[in-house]
Amino acid sequence: RYAYAVTRQADGALTVQGAVVLRSDQGERLTGDDKAASIIQARYDASAAAQDVAARFSFQGYGNGVEYGASKLRSLVERHDGNVRDDRGQIVGDEKLAGDLVQKEWRGDLHSRKGRDVMHLIMSARAGTNVEAFENAARDFLAEQFAGHRYVFAMHDPANDPKEEGEGGKRPHVHAHAIITMRSESGDRIETTPQVFREWRATMAQMARAQGIAMEMTDRREFASPPAFTRNQVRPVSREGRTEHVGTSEAAQGRYDAQRGGRRILAKAERSREYAIKATQSWEKIALASGDRRVVAYAEQQRDHLTASLSAGQTEASVNVVHADFGSKFRANLVTLQKAVLEGPEMRETTRAEFEAYEKKVETALFRLERSVGPVER
Repeated sequence: RYAYAVTRQADGALTVQGAVVLRSDQGERLTGDDKAASIIQARYDASAAAQDVAARFSFQGYGNGVEYGASKLRSLVERHDGNVRDDRGQIVGDEKLAGDLVQKEWRGDLHSRKGRDVMHLIMSARAGTNVEAFENAARDFLAEQFAGHRYVFAMHDPANDPKEEGEGGKRPHVHAHAIITMRSESGDRIETTPQVFREWRATMAQMARAQGIAMEMTDRREFASPPAFTRNQVRPVSREGRTEHVGTSEAAQGRYDAQRGGRRILAKAERSREYAIKATQSWEKIALASGDRRVVAYAEQQRDHLTASLSAGQTEASVNVVHADFGSKFRANLVTLQKAVLEGPEMRETTRAEFEAYEKKVETALFRLERSVGPVER
């Protein structure tokens, strides 16, 4: 399984870039490194084609799973304006087709036949949290929760991040990444269920409070918050400041808009509904018992949100989704343009060179948006 794009260089040479599934139908699996490149090079050099055309092979990177494959193929399609073909010679003309190809046709060859050996866990806190205190809390949490497992973790402090905002760096919130073995030295395997995740969050909040950080484990049902979107439901289109995404489908876009817009959504399960009723009663008790006006106002606001959501749940509430061509780059280009023109405080004091660079950035964004907008949308 593969897809590729061909570019002719100024000297007449051809460059072929592509994405390939490393596992073949015969069961052979390449490693995607220099060793694998040398194997492919040797096979080509021994073929009849090498007598007529000289070629060099190299891998630029490799990864695992459907999400990684779809991301790389979408990037290939975007870089080559849709001039990409798959192993059957079919055109992969836009990012939707790229995602469908990987998710529907390549999926079986991309999934590992074994359970994963390690887990990637991210712990985060709000912007402005003391970095040293949070690092100590993360260390205590890992030691408490994953005793007997091997793990490593690293802190990401925005102040010391070598990546710029446009590259996905300098995130405003402090966070830590941990890589943990799924099986302990005694053979016990980590469970990953919603209930276990809740326990982890409660333990992390407890460790944070012990370090002087005001952190509580909350449940979205207590606030009628919308469900989170997953990484395979959206793709990033801008990493400057807060990362902006577009959905990979209309349903995914609806979930993303609900989450980012703070829309109130009550979980539909009967158990969740019962939980929300108890949460409403708890907010009412807090409002009655507290003597702080701000606490009373906040508790009443949350109580009213839940009450309204419970009432709306009696009639099947429908989520408003954005109807758009998600195979096109229209939404991605629109977000890029918005980022460019809504400059905020950055434009208060600008040198001539900086302004010219900004002007070029806006012109490029307008050009790309114009190319992606159809006659009806204009």
